[in-house]
Amino acid sequence: MTLHTVFFSGKGTTAACAHCIKNAMGLQNKTYDWLQKPPTADMDIAAGDALLLAMPVYGGYIPNICLPWVEKLQGHNTPAIIAAVYGNRHYDNALLQMKDLLEARGFKVVAAGAFLAEHSIFHEVAKGRPDDDDRKAMTAFGDASAALLAGDWQNAAPIQLPGDPNYQTPERKPAGMYPTADRNCINCRACADQCPGRAIPRTNPQETDPLKCVQCGACIRICPMQARGYHSDSWKERAPIFAEKCAEYRKPETFFVK
Repeated sequence: MTLHTVFFSGKGTTAACAHCIKNAMGLQNKTYDWLQKPPTADMDIAAGDALLLAMPVYGGYIPNICLPWVEKLQGHNTPAIIAAVYGNRHYDNALLQMKDLLEARGFKVVAAGAFLAEHSIFHEVAKGRPDDDDRKAMTAFGDASAALLAGDWQNAAPIQLPGDPNYQTPERKPAGMYPTADRNCINCRACADQCPGRAIPRTNPQETDPLKCVQCGACIRICPMQARGYHSDSWKERAPIFAEKCAEYRKPETFFVK
């Protein structure tokens, strides 16, 4: 059995979670990094293989930019493990959304987990996550998922996940807050080349188009001068309020078929 590990990860934290889980599963693996190389054709995954799909959570759902990419996945009653990585507010309907998308494409979700990572906009929230306890939880999740795949998952009842079954995926709105560059920018354009939404013009990489920005944080992570970040008055005003509301230490949650 080959495990096909698929993730989108602007800041690298969702990628770290995906790697931790797939390493624990101990299967032959193929990895697909959708930040670096989004799919351009259908990805057919055989019934004898398995899918691990890890997605960040933006506003309670997976990023809208990823929706047409997920629709390129094609299973054949193929088992799927899903992981939602969120910044300590809540994952809301993200797991349900991932399950629905995959099961409409021929997969059977057998395991699901919600894991913590530093918030992509308000960086003091869940700072340092995933931590050692998170990695232990992800390793245990990977172990349990591998054990499931070795058993009779085909005859298990549908997985039960929290969330609103009547959810509606929200339309993408222009970013109210978005990263820009400060005076340390050296016009290297690494951010423009990395941006999945093509929101940073190569002719003026200090700026960001709010109509295209997906707030993934990839430009902040890749900047060699640490010049990119959130600098607006709105961000400075909202950051401490959001941090106070989301100060509780949340723990990972996992779900499996029975």
